[in-house]
Amino acid sequence: IDSKIPIEPQIQRYYIMQPSISCSRLSDDLKILINNITCTWQRGQFAATGNIKFCSRIDMERAIGQQLKLVINGYEFIMICEQPSTSNRFANNSYSASIRSRFAELAAPYQRERNYVNTVDKTLAGIMADILENTGWTLDNKMIDYPIPEGAFSYRGLTPGAALLKVASSIGAILDINDTTKTVSVVPEWPVNPWSTEQATPDVILNDALILEHNTRDTIQPEHNVVFVRGEQQGVACKIKRQGTPATDYARDIVDNLITDVQAARQRGTCELARSGNKRTATIRTKLKQDLPPIRPGSLLGVRFEDELYKATVDSLAVSANISNQGAIMVNQTIQAVRNV
Repeated sequence: IDSKIPIEPQIQRYYIMQPSISCSRLSDDLKILINNITCTWQRGQFAATGNIKFCSRIDMERAIGQQLKLVINGYEFIMICEQPSTSNRFANNSYSASIRSRFAELAAPYQRERNYVNTVDKTLAGIMADILENTGWTLDNKMIDYPIPEGAFSYRGLTPGAALLKVASSIGAILDINDTTKTVSVVPEWPVNPWSTEQATPDVILNDALILEHNTRDTIQPEHNVVFVRGEQQGVACKIKRQGTPATDYARDIVDNLITDVQAARQRGTCELARSGNKRTATIRTKLKQDLPPIRPGSLLGVRFEDELYKATVDSLAVSANISNQGAIMVNQTIQAVRNV
């Protein structure tokens, strides 16, 4: 029984918005005054990136090199404040900095590059646990686990963050990071295959009453229904085909040293076939509310727009918050969602 219930904000005659934003240092809860922040999460990245603008030079100096806790409309985000930037014009000085989400602490310059080889038999989850060992982060693997023989997998010159992303990409997965609990979930790049979304239950349903802007862009590319996926010295070789098709349109062969089991080949091959074909990317700007949380990349989104309900995979999320000179707060989230056409 599929008991999944999607998040769907109620349709109302009008919506009362009470946006709020606060920023403080995670280490000592020192308040930092800001007037603008933008941050973007994308599939295929291990950390969100963005920019933050401060109210004064002192606020910027207090924030640089620190982990910041941002609470936007009740939702908590942990960011590392990194490279500062100043702009000085007559009667108008501004102070800003680039930011990355908390998982960036497992990347340069906070971690050194490392080398790795599995010297004993491992599983996929075991290798990912090795990468996260002694980092303070917890693994939540939602991919099908499988055995990896001794010496089959290695990497050279990668930080833990880059290494974990490499492993996830090898099996058609992405990293879904919870910066608050320091948990790394490894989830499929496509939660539902694009050709099967019509029967699937979305994670979130967005109705057009809450859509402030809706734009689409089509990408034309070949569609594949079969692909060869194989490992290296200790790998397997599999022909992965899309069910119900004649398996005549071949994608480029995939070779990866983590393809040591048919489950690995199936997961990676399915991802490659899902990437192919004509795509329509919808860019949707909406609000961030108590009953409409940040719509995370990798989730399945249902959109009620112009008498149509379509379903698409969320490819990216951008959250923006701005405080005007008069103190008015504006908070939006912008989603890019991809579907087959």
